[in-house]
Amino acid sequence: MTTRIHGQHGKLMVDISQGANGSAVLVTTLNDHKRSFTTDTQEVTAYEDGNKVYVAGKPDGSITVTGFLDVDSDQLWYPSRDGVPRKFYDYIDSVNNPNKYWFGTGIFDFGVDQGVAAAATVTSNMKPASTISRSWA
Repeated sequence: MTTRIHGQHGKLMVDISQGANGSAVLVTTLNDHKRSFTTDTQEVTAYEDGNKVYVAGKPDGSITVTGFLDVDSDQLWYPSRDGVPRKFYDYIDSVNNPNKYWFGTGIFDFGVDQGVAAAATVTSNMKPASTISRSWA
């Protein structure tokens, strides 16, 4: 049996404190998550192979989130400025499946876009600073 879900209840919690010595808190006003889990590959094709052949390397996991600028929150300002790995918890459905999330430490960046005919938006990318794990209870 498969269980499909709606994407409306995603949630990202990150230690956004200055110095990365706090607890993970909700990153506010986000409205889109993209997660990418890939594995490096190296081509090892030999003359006699019938097609290209590859071997697997290290896995990778990254997160990109977007949303709206919240001027009453630090959002991901400090994590983007000091390069210190931050604890994070990335929930796929925080309401119906609160025990299913990815977690680890990551290095974050932070961008703000604004225009005369648009809301001020934010984008952040996370690159792993530790093994990315999941709680899938």
